[in-house]
Amino acid sequence: MTPGRLVPRVQMLSVIVGLVSGLWLDDVRAAEDGKADVVLRNGKIYTADRARSIQQSIAFTGNSIVAVGDDDKVAPLIGPATKVVDLGGKLVLPGLIDTHIHPIDGAVDGAKCSLADVAVEPPTLKALKPVIQNCLKKEPGGADDWFEAVQLDNYGFKATAKDLDSIEKTGPMVLEGNDGHTAWVNSRGLALLCKTVKTLNLKDGKIACAASTGVLVESDVNLVEDKIPKLLLEKQASLTAAELKKMSAVGITSLMDARVKPSAGDDRAEPGEEDVWRRNLLVARSRGEKTAWVQVGAQPDCAIGVQHIPSGTRPHSMLNLPS
Repeated sequence: MTPGRLVPRVQMLSVIVGLVSGLWLDDVRAAEDGKADVVLRNGKIYTADRARSIQQSIAFTGNSIVAVGDDDKVAPLIGPATKVVDLGGKLVLPGLIDTHIHPIDGAVDGAKCSLADVAVEPPTLKALKPVIQNCLKKEPGGADDWFEAVQLDNYGFKATAKDLDSIEKTGPMVLEGNDGHTAWVNSRGLALLCKTVKTLNLKDGKIACAASTGVLVESDVNLVEDKIPKLLLEKQASLTAAELKKMSAVGITSLMDARVKPSAGDDRAEPGEEDVWRRNLLVARSRGEKTAWVQVGAQPDCAIGVQHIPSGTRPHSMLNLPS
């Protein structure tokens, strides 16, 4: 999912808050000194309770919601040090939970040749060609050096290896669909694959590699991905941290990474997603940064479990997804 594609509602204020539960008009619970750290008032606070009620004001102390209700009911929690924000009637939503996402893959793809902004639907080779050629100029390679273009809106896209040769025929090239399950390779790429692979998957069976048209599906996509060098751990971690802040800015405070490979366990090996999460967690804690919850869809031998991840700097509650 691309955070930039989220469409804000009219007069909506994207404030990152936790789910509101159990703190109502007559259940005002103040901080130890009786005052809140932050109060948002004169707004539309969507509570997500069973009645889907809308309140005017909400108060925070630390990472906790201490009161929700009418402006007059919350006003006693405002002290000299309380930060008060007049919403002007704008909407405040609970923090959003993305229950299936690949944030590391998405962050790393953002540093590659991206086809996400090609506006033609479905994409055509004519529309893709100038974008890919521009990337090829920046990333020249040899006859065995894979060129990778990512985030192709693959639904409805059709091409063969020979079609892709019209863009690049000297070196191996792969176009990866944004579904994570589909890819297209040119003739040079197919020739390199067929040196070590005898058969490839079809939607309804198998085909000899040499007879393939260059369309790869499911596990065959990994055959190409495994041939492309991965970014170093520090780079993957920094790109992921930047992407998490973008998510935080649009209200995503919790997520589940749906595929996490276990730690490589060796500084010389290519890092798995577990290594990236652990690195980000370590950096966040060392900086005293606030965090959001992440749950991982761990592959076997992944020991990370549920951990905090770096988020933005706005106030929010710590939420974790159900296991």
